[in-house]
Amino acid sequence: MTGEGRDPAGTFRRADTSDGFLSIRDLKKLVLARCGEDDPLRAVILAEKDILTPAEFVAKMEVWVVLLNRSS
Repeated sequence: MTGEGRDPAGTFRRADTSDGFLSIRDLKKLVLARCGEDDPLRAVILAEKDILTPAEFVAKMEVWVVLLNRSS
């Protein structure tokens, strides 16, 4: 996959989805840096595969948002 990572402004760029998959490696790096070791959001995201289909990503994102709201 090409094009994944951060642009010069520090925002996330979309990974090349021409093959129909999305990388969550940068998301995993973010939770490692920002979430405590006992944070359920961190545990759930780190347990995921590095590469997800768009449908998997959307379905999992709903759970991640619930956990994020609990952490705040």
